[in-house]
Amino acid sequence: DKTVFEWQNLQNSLGIELQRNPHLSAINKILSLSFEDLPYNLKSYFLYLDMYPEDYYINCIKLIRQWIAEGFVKEIEGKTFEEVAREYLTELIHRSLVQVSEFDFDGKARRCRLHHLLREIILQKMKDFSFCHVLSKKGSNFEGLTRRMSVDRVSYDVLKGFEDSHIHSLLLFNLDELPKSFMSTFFANFKLLKVMDFEDALLDFIPEDVGILFHLRYLSLRNTKVRMLPKSIGKLQNLETLDLK
Repeated sequence: DKTVFEWQNLQNSLGIELQRNPHLSAINKILSLSFEDLPYNLKSYFLYLDMYPEDYYINCIKLIRQWIAEGFVKEIEGKTFEEVAREYLTELIHRSLVQVSEFDFDGKARRCRLHHLLREIILQKMKDFSFCHVLSKKGSNFEGLTRRMSVDRVSYDVLKGFEDSHIHSLLLFNLDELPKSFMSTFFANFKLLKVMDFEDALLDFIPEDVGILFHLRYLSLRNTKVRMLPKSIGKLQNLETLDLK
């Protein structure tokens, strides 16, 4: 029945429906082909987009700098890393895999998002490739190894029970609290971090042992309540991006 209630049910269970509903099998197949047709190097760029929550409009410069910190972007003579990454983003946009919601005055994409239908397909691909694990209200349990973790709207109780020394990228979204007691041991549990994004987190404290994160390349404290950085920040020799806006 074409009612608001039925469409809402479909949206809420879209991932399961794409897998089991025979009427949607053609959509599943076509969307999967869109991913499989990507050049190998573009697949990592594309999978990374699914670390952001559904309907989240990503700042393109932020995304590009995280790609660079991840090591996805390879040097091309005569071009900066940001120029190379921008070309890859443009390619994904031209393939209609990424939707642009806002442009800069010079015509470059300013904010973008992953296509809604593609998100459900790519979530499964991320599991298959062990590319990333998304920890959310829909799935707050995790066992195994992963190199990337996206945390969205889970309770502090779930987060404090999680630690994995293998993770090198951690993105946090919509968390109610990050108390000092948790932060005091946080960095010791994630020594291999390359990308750490605290943007919009309820955070007012960064412990001194942030200096042990030798591999850290990207650190965002944007729109947090942190007003003072520990002196050990100077030990982060590989840090490329420090966002304090």
